[in-house]
Amino acid sequence: MLDKTELRSCEPTMRSPFPLPRLHPSKAMFFLLAAALFAAHLLIGQSTKASTAWRQGAFHIDRKAIVERSDIILQSPNESPGTAMPLGNGRLGLAVWAQDGYTAQLNRGDTFPHRLSPGRVIIPGLSKLVGADNYSGRLSLYDGEFRQSGRGMTAITYVDESLDVMVIDVTGATPKVPQSAELRLWPSRKPQALLNGRIGVLAETWLDNKEAGAGGETFGSLAAITADALDVHVEPSGPLKIKITFLPRPDGSFRLLIASPAWRGGDATAAASKLLAAAKTIPAAEHRVWWNHFWDRVGLMKLSSPDHVAEYFENLRMIDIFTSAAESRDRL
Repeated sequence: MLDKTELRSCEPTMRSPFPLPRLHPSKAMFFLLAAALFAAHLLIGQSTKASTAWRQGAFHIDRKAIVERSDIILQSPNESPGTAMPLGNGRLGLAVWAQDGYTAQLNRGDTFPHRLSPGRVIIPGLSKLVGADNYSGRLSLYDGEFRQSGRGMTAITYVDESLDVMVIDVTGATPKVPQSAELRLWPSRKPQALLNGRIGVLAETWLDNKEAGAGGETFGSLAAITADALDVHVEPSGPLKIKITFLPRPDGSFRLLIASPAWRGGDATAAASKLLAAAKTIPAAEHRVWWNHFWDRVGLMKLSSPDHVAEYFENLRMIDIFTSAAESRDRL
């Protein structure tokens, strides 16, 4: 558990769904314009050459291969919040890093006035994966998911497209070895810790009436956790933490579902149960379908230069498009 000093330094930096450093708008525009001019130069220089991409009045390109050129690839675990991988569906955002085996912070843009986080998810059992000598991680821009593997285990994290639910699919766990996960908030928060069968909930509301311009409205946050696994038990571990324990399926797989919808009060357990029940019926590939179709509509640029500066501009542009769609698209 972070102490108060750490919380004060960490909470503000994590309000955005995506804590990775962002360029100043003027610098970002400069890079984009430079990339565009460079691409135009390449096109002019190659205008006399035959193009194999232009056939029958249209461009035919391998979009997946072009987008994957800009994937973020990890050869060692990202152990600090500053290196967290960003994911999201435009409403619910995640920052995922390898602290304590696996840590993910939930973030929403509607928890006014301070945009407080609905909580963090910690999975200690994934220490085996992130501590492996053959660890690898990949943020797949084309599929909108973060994939990790090591020592025979895999973990795929994504946010469902239609529902505000985070999903973690794990394979390769030892079937008869108990696993656990925790849903946490920190001492400055005052949630209710609620249980409903195999579901644990942290829910909190507050009144926006303390700062200049406050409208007196009620805002809040809700996070709920459950596991698609065997022998699931949920219990509160103090006022700020929900702990869930379970066994993997016989094939070594399990799935964790963490819901975090917009929240302004009401029956928290009923809302969480309804949302998580709906999430269980959605195919695991639905988010990939959305992201694949999204990239079909993007004007892609494949750049190259002897010093690889062009490729760098291409990567910056592609990652910026991904984070923009993940953090602010809502329902297109």
